[in-house]
Amino acid sequence: MARLAERVGVTPAAVGHWARGEIAVPLRRAAAVAAALGIPDPGDICVEWREHIAPFLGRASHATSHPVGLDLGKLTTVLAVVEGAISDSRKDVPADFKARMIKRVYESQHALNAESAAAVQAALAGLLETLEAR
Repeated sequence: MARLAERVGVTPAAVGHWARGEIAVPLRRAAAVAAALGIPDPGDICVEWREHIAPFLGRASHATSHPVGLDLGKLTTVLAVVEGAISDSRKDVPADFKARMIKRVYESQHALNAESAAAVQAALAGLLETLEAR
């Protein structure tokens, strides 16, 4: 549990709660937890993902959108990572700043897996510390 907790940026106690079914895996952590566990569909471990994200992905979780060519699976993961970092920061983040964060993470040439998602969240947390509380 400690290794999974470290990989997804939470405490071992949080993972324990999820494992025992006491608390559901939160939407903002579902993609990272699923990737860390080798589960291809985050909806298998998160009801919110299945109900709110999966319908937009269609049958293939990494389908390409049209006509702009965004990888919806990657975009969904990026959104979850950025939303998690913002939520953890407890800061009021302006929409344009959030959009720039999403754009930069999405355009990154690095694969976004559980380990890189945790690194991105850590980097975003540092960046968010520079924002003045609103």
